[in-house]
Amino acid sequence: MLNASQEVLQAIEYEKRQAAKKDEILILKGMLSQLVQLESWYGALTGFKAENGLNGKVTEQGERYDLQIRGLSIDQLVKITGYLKQL
Repeated sequence: MLNASQEVLQAIEYEKRQAAKKDEILILKGMLSQLVQLESWYGALTGFKAENGLNGKVTEQGERYDLQIRGLSIDQLVKITGYLKQL
C-alpha cells in the first residue's frame, strides 16, 4: 500500500510538471507570435515565417531550445552572428 501511495504522488507531480511545461510552451508561442507568423512544422515545437521572408523552426532539446533560420543573406547572417555574440 505504501508503494501505491508513493506512485500516486509521483504521478500527481508528473502531471503538474507536464501542465507547467504545456503552459510554458503556450506562453512562448504567444510571445513568438507577436514577432513572426507561426506555422506548423513537422517534428518541431513550431515553425515561423518573418515578414522579411526568412523562415525556420524552433525545436526542444530537453530544457533548451534550438532555432533554425533559413533564407539568410550574407548581410543577415553577419548581423545575426553579431547579435549572438552580444547575447
